[in-house]
Amino acid sequence: MIWSKKTILFWVLCLAFGAGQAQKSAFEVDFSSGKILNIYPGFPERDAHRIVGLTYQWQRNTAYTANYGLAQNAFKLTFHDFGNPNVLGYGIGLQYEMRLHQNLSKRLRMIEHIGLGAIFNSNPYHYLNNQENIVMSSPIAALISAAYGFEYHAFDRFYVSAEGVFWHSSNMHTSLPNVGLNTPAVRVALRYAISTEVPQDQFAERLSLKNNWGIQARFAIGYNQAGGTARPVNTPLYWKQLAAIGMSYCFKSIHRVSLDLEVYYDGANRVWNEALDRTIDHPAWESSVVVLMLGHEFIYGHFGFIVNAGLNVHNPTYTYLLENGFDNVTRVNIKKYIPGRVAMRYYFNLTERNKASTFLQFGVKSHFTQADFLEFGVGMLISKPQPKSE
Repeated sequence: MIWSKKTILFWVLCLAFGAGQAQKSAFEVDFSSGKILNIYPGFPERDAHRIVGLTYQWQRNTAYTANYGLAQNAFKLTFHDFGNPNVLGYGIGLQYEMRLHQNLSKRLRMIEHIGLGAIFNSNPYHYLNNQENIVMSSPIAALISAAYGFEYHAFDRFYVSAEGVFWHSSNMHTSLPNVGLNTPAVRVALRYAISTEVPQDQFAERLSLKNNWGIQARFAIGYNQAGGTARPVNTPLYWKQLAAIGMSYCFKSIHRVSLDLEVYYDGANRVWNEALDRTIDHPAWESSVVVLMLGHEFIYGHFGFIVNAGLNVHNPTYTYLLENGFDNVTRVNIKKYIPGRVAMRYYFNLTERNKASTFLQFGVKSHFTQADFLEFGVGMLISKPQPKSE
C-alpha cells in the first residue's frame, strides 16, 4: 500500500526537518472558487471549479532571494472539484511555488504567487466510457497557476489573504483531445508562521553583476500526437528533432533576454505531407520548421524560467493545413506566424561563476498560445564569468 504508516512517518520527518532548516517557515490552508472557461464548441457542462489547498512555505537567506524581493519558496498540495464529477472527475495537484511580496505597511502587503507542477485527473477522456471530457485526455497533466492579491497580518503569527488566481492545466498535446483547463478564480487563505521572518537588514547582500553577453546552443527532442485539439485520434506519438543557436544578454542580475535561430524536423508534418499526397521535391525540408525566437529568462540560482515568442520563417506544412481548412478553429492564422514556448532550465554550474554553463531544459512549444509539442533538451551557455562579490 502506497500510504503505509512507514511512508507517512517518513514524510512527516522530512517535513519536520525542512521546517527546522528553513529560516522562515509557515503552513497555509486556502480555498479557491471559479469556473472553467468554455473555449471550444462541445465543451462539457460544469458548475464551479472549487479548489482546496495546503501549502508548506519556507525562506532561505541567499543573494537570489534578496534580488527577488525576499522571495519565498513553497510546496502546494491541492484538491480540485472541476464542477462535473461524472465527466470531468476530480484532480489532485502538486506544485512548487515562488512567492513574492511587497510591504505596504507594517501589517499589509501585496503578494504574487507563481506555481508550476502536475495534476492527477481521476476521470480523463475515454473513447468508450467518457467521450464528453474533451478538456483532459490524460490522467497526468501539467498544472500552472498565477495569483495576485493582498495579505494582512491579523494577529500573533496568523495572516489572512485574498487573491485573484488563474489555473491552467494541459498535457501539452501529447494526447488528444487536449482543450485544456483554464479557470479564473478568487482565493482566500489563512497562514500560520512557524518561525519569524528574517529581518531585511540581515538578509544576504543582493547580487551586483555586470551586464553580460553570451552565446547559447541547444539540442532537443520533442513529441506530440498529431490532430485537432478537440477531436480524439488514434495515432502514435510523432517525434521532433530540434537544434538552436543564438545570443543572450543578462542584465540586472536576474534577467536574460535571447535571440535564437531554431530548426526542427517534425515527424507529424512528414505524415501530413504523405497523407495529403503533396507534390514536394524535398520531403525532409518541407516537413521542417525554421523559427526566429525571442526569449526572456528569470534566473534564480541554478534555475531559469523561460518564456519565448517568435516568428516562423519557414513552416510550409502548417501553412498548407491552415490554408486548406484543416484547422477550422483559428481563422486569423496567427498561429501560422507566431510560435511560443514556456520552459524551465536547470544549470549544472552557476552562469555567473563559469565561462561555460551546461543545462537541461524541459518545456512546451506552442503555436501562439495553443500547445504544439512537449520537449526535452540539453545545451550550453558561454559567457564571461563575473567577479565574486564581497
